[in-house]
Amino acid sequence: MLVFVLLLAATGLGAIVRPLLPEEHKAQETVQLIQLLVGMLVTFAALVLGLLTASVKTTFDTTNTDVRSYATTLIELDHAMRDYGSKLDPARALAPLHGGRDPEHLAR
Repeated sequence: MLVFVLLLAATGLGAIVRPLLPEEHKAQETVQLIQLLVGMLVTFAALVLGLLTASVKTTFDTTNTDVRSYATTLIELDHAMRDYGSKLDPARALAPLHGGRDPEHLAR
C-alpha cells in the first residue's frame, strides 16, 4: 500500500514538474533512455526478489523440518514414558504433549 501511495505521489509530482522542464529533457531520445533505465531497474528488482524468495523458502522448509523432528521426538518420549509404567504419570502430565496452552503448565 505504501509503495502504491509513493508511486501515485511521484506521478503527481511529475505531472506538475513536466511543464517546467526545458525542451531537451522532453525529447523522444531522453524519454526512451529513461524507459530503458526503468525497465532495467525493474528487471534487477525482480531478480533480487526472486533470489530472496528462494532463500526465505529454504529457511521456512528448514524450520518446518526442525519443528516436525521436535514433535516426533516428543511423541516418542511420551510413548517411552507410557511404556515404562504408571510411575512416570506425574512426569507425563508435565510434558508438553499433555499440558496444552495452560499458563500454569508453561510456568512449570
